[in-house]
Amino acid sequence: MLIYKSLADYLKSNPCSEDCPTLNSSDRPFLELNFGEELVKDYPFLIKRQDHVYEIGFPWVQVHEWEERKSITQELWIEVHTGTRLRFVLQDEILDETQISNDESKVNNLKNDLRDRFERRTADTIAIFISLFDQLLGTEKQRSQVDCFLLGIPNKLDSISQEEARLPLVLSLNRRYELRHKLELITPKLRSQLNRTAEMIPIGLIQEMDAYCLRDYVRRPGQNASEKAGNRQELMGIKRYQNFNTPENRFLKYFCTLLHLECREYTKREEAKRLKDRKSVV
Repeated sequence: MLIYKSLADYLKSNPCSEDCPTLNSSDRPFLELNFGEELVKDYPFLIKRQDHVYEIGFPWVQVHEWEERKSITQELWIEVHTGTRLRFVLQDEILDETQISNDESKVNNLKNDLRDRFERRTADTIAIFISLFDQLLGTEKQRSQVDCFLLGIPNKLDSISQEEARLPLVLSLNRRYELRHKLELITPKLRSQLNRTAEMIPIGLIQEMDAYCLRDYVRRPGQNASEKAGNRQELMGIKRYQNFNTPENRFLKYFCTLLHLECREYTKREEAKRLKDRKSVV
């Protein structure tokens, strides 16, 4: 197996000689198999370009990998049927925020450490493009592999309804998906989760204590609960909060924000003003 750190190195036939090289995904590294070598399995980060030639794509770096290495990298192995194994480190540009759903403190710490390199826009954009090409490919998307050449994309795009394309985005979405009706059904039934936190609570309101609260209780001076509670008559107890900050609700909020911006832009158009004047006359 030969590995090239960039597309330029592959075109110049300049393979890397390091034992465990660090590859930057944005440089478009390549892997070339020698004659007779076959991969033992399909690797999700390899993109086949021609026989025995693969482009090495972007990794999906996990949060625990960042915490171990303090770099947005992933250690990977490639093995062929002859038993030869190739080890390398693949570096990415961003850490995907969508991996974390309910740990706000960890999210804030990662944002402080990585700043703009910890984000969710890339994952959201990829999801949008997947949905777009699912629509463009139609029934062909059920096949395990679909040939979709770049030169053929304009023909696929031309097949989309031109009448719908001329409509403002908010009207097109509402016509196709009945957004207003569905939002009215969804918003009263938002999902939530109960979060438990240890807090100082008045004695009469404490309903639950865990091991942490009990250790705090034992360490306090006094012979009974009233003495340990002190002047404020408060002890450490478990308080439950109804938390609506779930992935589904965050997606709904983000979508509604975009929808609101689109509606505001539409109201500035002459078409919307004419429609408003027409309704006022009627």
